[in-house]
Formats: sequence, structure tokens, C-alpha cells
Amino acid sequence: MNTRILRWITGALLIALSACQDDQDNTRVRRTIIVYLAGDNSLSSYMVKNIADMQQGMKRTDCRLVVYFDGSSTAPELFEIAPTRGDTVIKQNVISYPEENSGTPGTLRRVIEEAKALYPADSYGLILGSHATGWLPAGAKISALSIAERLEEERPLTRTFGEDKSSASAQMDVREMADAIPPGFEFIFFDACMMSAIEVIHELRDKTRYVIATPAEIVAEGFPYAAILSYFWGDVNDLKKACEYFYNLYDRNQKSFFASIALLDLAGLDELYTIAREVFSGKKDEVAAIPASAFPGTIFKYPRINIPSDVYFDLREFVKYMATDEQFRRFESQLEKVVVYQNITDPFWETSIPDKTRACGISTYIPREAWATWNTEYFKLSWSGIYQ
Repeated sequence: MNTRILRWITGALLIALSACQDDQDNTRVRRTIIVYLAGDNSLSSYMVKNIADMQQGMKRTDCRLVVYFDGSSTAPELFEIAPTRGDTVIKQNVISYPEENSGTPGTLRRVIEEAKALYPADSYGLILGSHATGWLPAGAKISALSIAERLEEERPLTRTFGEDKSSASAQMDVREMADAIPPGFEFIFFDACMMSAIEVIHELRDKTRYVIATPAEIVAEGFPYAAILSYFWGDVNDLKKACEYFYNLYDRNQKSFFASIALLDLAGLDELYTIAREVFSGKKDEVAAIPASAFPGTIFKYPRINIPSDVYFDLREFVKYMATDEQFRRFESQLEKVVVYQNITDPFWETSIPDKTRACGISTYIPREAWATWNTEYFKLSWSGIYQ
């Protein structure tokens, strides 16, 4: 029998058996948070620690926390982290899967569907953790340095979404990732590098109300879930507190002194796109000819550790560079409605940021003529419609 078909049948049987467990509590709750950790890569051990931290932080009995984890040395599984009587928190297996590729949109879509079916709720949150590089196409070469070379230079390992080493380092195209996510999430939280990019956010505009992400790299340890998980059950003000805690933690950390974070309200994204299109429509050639001397002096670019920074520029400063004064005033006013909270440490690793007001919390790509190969992929994204 074909191996792929056999895996599908095996997985389907496991799902059916798990769904029929007598002790499965599928009572509708106030909120279910689905955590998708594609960790069959160099982040596996860090995600094991993240899961342990989630166990410490999970206190709610009226909500559900369900985690999918594909590690580098363990078979993928879906499990619930739930408090019991007293202070005990259990990690209860729900579904054990055969080896599979967690770096594909098909797996992401199936896991979300299974989790929502098993744990119905009035609202849902989604946490996505893995390697990621914002909107860049799958397989993009992001660094000339090997892991060994980075360690030799004492650079920290960072999180860059969806790498599966057991499946030829498979990665998801950001458009396929967005298509795999159903609409209706209260928030999507990226524990991954470079995902607060306008190109990524625009693909998710019909999927969620809020996005929490970073426009730069994030330390491999990720987020302090033991401390901030309690905020994910609340409203936008609580999500803001989670971001503030994360920023303050790393702003005081002399060992890993770098962090950037943004909380975005996608309700204002359509109007932001409309104004941006007024600014950029018909100016594709003009943008292509922007000289390299324009940044970082005029257009702020987000600092790097392992990933080239020449493709992650500040959205606000890029618009200011191209817009009339009147257009920029309207754009900035609308941007303030989208960016609920943002911050970046100074310095960011070894890069000094003397004027943090130049960072708005959202990055963007500038399709200059010098980057023709990436331009081809960029103009397949929905945000690139601003040039039409």
C-alpha cells in the first residue's frame, strides 16, 4: 500500500479513537487557545521548555489550552494542558500521530480543525511557534553563516515559520499558511522571527482581530509563558500587558539584550491599505530606483543578528519617504489605530537604536531593482497591490 495513504488511514483511525474517548471533556468553554509548535528543527529543546512553562502558567478551568508539538526526536502529538484539583497541572495526550511534516499548510489546517472540534469555545486564540522569515519565500537563503559559525562568533540562536528537518526542511509559503488558518480567531500570536511584516499581516486580515508578532528576530528561548499565559485569556488590554512583560524582561536582560514586539489591531488594516495605495499606486519604477543611500539614514531598517536586514524596513518611514505631507498625516493617523503597542530594546543586540521613535513595530519590503529575484515573489502577495 502507498506509504502516504497508509499514514493518512492510520492518522484518521487515531483521530477517530481519540475523539471517542470516554474521558474527553468537549464541553464548550469561554476560550480555547491552540498552540502549534513546528519544532522538528534546532528549536526542539527550547519548545520543550516552552511547554513546561505553559504548564506552570495554566491556571484557568473555564478555558482550554491544547498543544500540537512535533519535536526533533519525538513523534508528533496533540495534548491538553489542564489544571486539576489543587495546584496540579496535567499534560494529557489527546492524539498521537505517525511521523509527519509539520512544515506544511495541510498539517496546520488539520490540527486546527481537530483542536476546534475537540475543544469548542466561544472564542479562539492561536499561537504559532517555529522558524520563520516573515514574507520571504520558502527556502530563501537568509544567512551565509552556519550554526557552527554563529556559535563561534557567540551570536545567539534565534527563531526564524515552519521548518521540518525530517521532511527536507519543509517550510510554508506565507500565503499557504494564511489559507490554512480559518477565520474567527481573537488573536494570532507568533513566537517566531520577523512576522510583524505588513506583507504577512495583510494575508491574515480576514483571519483574526489581533496579531502579536515581532518585526525583527526573537531569542530562541521565545516567550516567558509561565508569566504571560494568564494574559491570553483576556481582552486587548491583557494582550498588551503580555507584550509589555516580554519587552521589559529582555530590556533588563544583559545576556540576551534584544527584543522587539508589536500588538496590532487588524480592524484598521483595510483603511491603511487604501491610504498606502494612494501613496504608491503607479510608482513601482520610482521605488525600484531608490538608492541604497536612503537607508538607514532616511528609512529605518530593523537590526539583524543572523538574518540580513536589507529586506526588513520600517513601514512608517518608507511611507513618509514616498508620501506627500497630507498623505503621510492620514497614514500615520490610521497606523496609530492599527499599532496598539510596540517597542524595541536599545541596543538591539549589538546595534544601537538612539531614536526608537523611528521604529513603528511593522516592517515592510522595498522592491528595489537590485533584488529582482525576491521582487518576483513579493508581487504575488496581496499587500503588493498598493503599486497597482
